[in-house]
Amino acid sequence: MLSVQQAFYNLPVRDLDRAKSFFAHIGFDFCPQYTSELAACLNIRDTTFVMLVTESFFKSGLPGKQIVDDDQKVESIIALALDSREEVDRRLKLAIAAGPDESGE
Repeated sequence: MLSVQQAFYNLPVRDLDRAKSFFAHIGFDFCPQYTSELAACLNIRDTTFVMLVTESFFKSGLPGKQIVDDDQKVESIIALALDSREEVDRRLKLAIAAGPDESGE
């Protein structure tokens, strides 16, 4: 069996400051040692992280490839389990208050 020490999932973002503000608003912390003007490391848990990466920096590692236009197509679906339904509802309200449209139940 593969023993992974840490997992980093990279997601391109159009506006890094706005993305950081959104995730901070709903209660996530960032790891300063992996955060810069090009990317922010969102701490999911002790060994799991999401890198919010500027589109230009993300593209630099993928020569000849395009980033999916998320206005037209779905790039990914990410689900996080929380402690209770009440906590899910609380975080959803915070997320909607932070700016995006509610996508569904």
